[in-house]
Amino acid sequence: MAEETKGQDALYKVGKYFDPKDVKPKITDPEEITLQDAPKTIREVDRYFKGGAYDFEIFLALLFPAILILIFLIIARKGSGKSIDVDELSENDYDFIEVVRQQKGLEEFDRDFLLQLAFEHSVKPLYQILIDKDVFEKVEQEFVNEANEQGKHSEADKRIRHLRKLKLKLF
Repeated sequence: MAEETKGQDALYKVGKYFDPKDVKPKITDPEEITLQDAPKTIREVDRYFKGGAYDFEIFLALLFPAILILIFLIIARKGSGKSIDVDELSENDYDFIEVVRQQKGLEEFDRDFLLQLAFEHSVKPLYQILIDKDVFEKVEQEFVNEANEQGKHSEADKRIRHLRKLKLKLF
């Protein structure tokens, strides 16, 4: 208990050592700490803070930011991953899309690629990209513009070339 009060007194002296305005040691008060007893005072303050086990507090201090970072990453991933699941389509829409896919000779990944583009470019209903040439060309132009804004050359982009091949198959 005596060491705790020594530590508190030393902390109080260190706090009063500096003038808050000029950051100079006060000379007028002989009770103030001097530079000669600074090592002793530092040892007392160190002993005061070493008195307890702070393992749990350190663990909490590290755990809290880790949880915040994890939550941020989950939210960021959820927002950026806008994608369509073919299973979410109604049964009638799915049947119609499958009929068009089979008639035009498209693969399943072609269907998914076109539906994803329709979803990203807000085409309603989604299957309209498969049957309406104007809608397809509008989505194609938006896709090419996005690629150009990102600095990709439209002729070198594999996705744009694939989209143009699909256009030939569909129309």
